[in-house]
Amino acid sequence: MVRTLYRSLLWAVWGMTALWFSIGFAPETVRGQEAPVPLAQALEFDLAVESFPTEFTEPAAPTFSHPEVYSPAPAALPSPVIGTANYPQYWIVSSRCDIQHKRHAEYDDGVLDVYERSPNGALHGSNMASLSSQIIPGVPVLVCVHGSFVTWNDECLESHAAYQWIRNACPDLPLQVIFFTWPSDGLITGLLPTDVMLRGRQAEFNSFHMAKVISCLPESSPVSFLGHSHGCRLILSTLHLAGGGEVQGMRYAGSMGATRRYRAVLAAAAVDHHWLNPKQRYECAVPRSECIAILRNRKDLALATYPLHRPFALRALSRSGLTRRDERKLGSLGHKVVEIDVTAHEGHNHLWPGYFTVPEIAAEISPFIYYPGEAVYAAPAYEYVAPVESVPVESAPMKIEPVAPAQPVEPTPAPVVPAEPPMPVDTPPAAPPEDDFRKAPERSAVLPGRRVDRERIPLFVPKKVTAGAKQMTHGTGS
Repeated sequence: MVRTLYRSLLWAVWGMTALWFSIGFAPETVRGQEAPVPLAQALEFDLAVESFPTEFTEPAAPTFSHPEVYSPAPAALPSPVIGTANYPQYWIVSSRCDIQHKRHAEYDDGVLDVYERSPNGALHGSNMASLSSQIIPGVPVLVCVHGSFVTWNDECLESHAAYQWIRNACPDLPLQVIFFTWPSDGLITGLLPTDVMLRGRQAEFNSFHMAKVISCLPESSPVSFLGHSHGCRLILSTLHLAGGGEVQGMRYAGSMGATRRYRAVLAAAAVDHHWLNPKQRYECAVPRSECIAILRNRKDLALATYPLHRPFALRALSRSGLTRRDERKLGSLGHKVVEIDVTAHEGHNHLWPGYFTVPEIAAEISPFIYYPGEAVYAAPAYEYVAPVESVPVESAPMKIEPVAPAQPVEPTPAPVVPAEPPMPVDTPPAAPPEDDFRKAPERSAVLPGRRVDRERIPLFVPKKVTAGAKQMTHGTGS
């Protein structure tokens, strides 16, 4: 009786907390994206052009033709180009108009909306065939995924800022970037904790759409993921599918590349901290990837309330990190999971713009994204200067006159100057971090379940005993 009453009380407290969060912290309700709107589109109204009619007129029949909001894709596919921070070149792949539940699987046409951002600033419609043809084999591909409550316009603006943030970290290394967007804007039920739970499952289902994008890339191109909040759950689901796992009772039927290399960076990851362990939700994610970097923020306020979004939920991965129990469960796979503490940079922030405005975070995650030392590619220049051909100039013949031989001059001894200390030499710019994730040793068996840090300094360093100290020691002992 007491146990039943205790459980009922817990459920009542959880319901009241959910209602309080929904009323106080729920974002503004935003409808889904039926038609994307370009950034540069402006609406102009001129009421003085036409006066209002005084008589009733029969309205015209409605038309369902949708005007083009983006410039059409070019007829001829352009040559592959590696973008820079000043000349962005990336793609936006959208699943906002595709199915979002497994019960609608028979209606899936397998076509995703693709938009290309060219270096001249235009954003025009494209397709997966064009994207696949422009991916350079061997060059790393970065796939960025946003979290929940992100509109289409926000994704267009934030993707451009995030691209510059990433490319400014290592401008000399090649990288191809794809931004994946899924329908996460607005509330569903009006209860914030319930909507967070539903958006998490929706992000998990969109891993099948992400798998389609990965299967269209060359197998020789390594893939790195960068996700925020529920986007991290989408990334872990994709890695779980790539490792042969099941998501919501389904497997991906296509091929994502048996020898493809994967890495992932998780920012403000809204997933349970134990889901990477064996026999858990995403047990195939860690074995399939080379490394997973977790940006840990111990003061994230939004993730502090993460356990309230559903009953029996545990703490968020990016707030608590891997516990000792998780490290013991992972065993030898624990060296693939790296934690980067960003509490000093982020504080109580949880939003994605707070991350891509900090250059120090970009420098920390660049080894996980760029695969330094793997891809060698010379990016073509956008401005080509034609070489100037040298034209021979006719000139008058030169008159050569005989010169009298010079008189020998006795050499004078050079004064002795004391040697000066060598001048300091300018150090070359810092090279990109070494790509040593594949060389990481296995976990030491001395202390099972604890992470091995090769650069850790011991707390107690034994003192060096000199000969004099030995004599003094023996003298006092006798």
